[in-house]
Amino acid sequence: MSASAPTARVTPSVSEFRAVIRDSVVNTPHTKTLRLDLGAPAGYRAGQYVTIDPHQFAELRSIVGSLEQLKRRREAPRAYSLSSAPDEPCVAITVKEEVFDPSDAPFPPLLSGFLVHEVRAGDALTLRGFVGTYTLTDEAAAETDHVLHLCAGSGSVANLSILKDSLRRHSHIRHTFVYSNRTWQDVIFRSELRAIRAYWGERVQVIHRLTRENGPLPGEANVARGRIDFDLLRTILVAHPTSRVFVCGPGVSVRERRAAAAQGTTPAPRFMETMLGHLDALAVPRAHIKMEAYG
Repeated sequence: MSASAPTARVTPSVSEFRAVIRDSVVNTPHTKTLRLDLGAPAGYRAGQYVTIDPHQFAELRSIVGSLEQLKRRREAPRAYSLSSAPDEPCVAITVKEEVFDPSDAPFPPLLSGFLVHEVRAGDALTLRGFVGTYTLTDEAAAETDHVLHLCAGSGSVANLSILKDSLRRHSHIRHTFVYSNRTWQDVIFRSELRAIRAYWGERVQVIHRLTRENGPLPGEANVARGRIDFDLLRTILVAHPTSRVFVCGPGVSVRERRAAAAQGTTPAPRFMETMLGHLDALAVPRAHIKMEAYG
């Protein structure tokens, strides 16, 4: 599955699009945003995702066949969150390359590296969408004046879409975008978040936490070493008690849960489990929290 969206759940009602890559933006050495021309109005909601079937690429045919033989099942479509907002002229997906780690997964990633390093402007691809309920509904927007985004790594992709869309449509809502990465170089939307903060002023606060940064910190406000912790969340939520919270990042995978169950242990919490634990301790109603995990 993609590092930026949940496991693909394709249904017969989902539309199929033939898209052409208009251009791309290199966000980090391992992350790229592809801007797609669908040739027709897209009609999606901020926070949704599309799926891409690897079988459509001739360049991957042998790899797909080999993996299917090893796994004894058909390779499923991969899901990629949209980083664009619905009013933008192109549909954009942001893809982070998954790097093979045999200690973490038995098989190498199939599609993300190909999309990051091999596809070019003018290439065509077929995608299906739009899918997902990780969205800020009009009803929820009417009940709050603040949205808290809690993101790690490529979990920022869907949240960026929600942020841009809400800033334009909900003039009464402020946003706090709290973003965890290993290093400053790993921050996917550094320039775009900086520009959003500058343009929208006090309606947006961006807070970065870097868990493995050994070099000097950039000369920007709200950039610090460490993790998103309980005290930071408490400070934000005390100031904004009606907040809606959107949490997206790595969570404990099904494979990890099965392995732990077989050993009679409990898997160590990852970003999603840790954030949910903090929010529960702060008595944030589950109805006010939306989550999208990968892993």
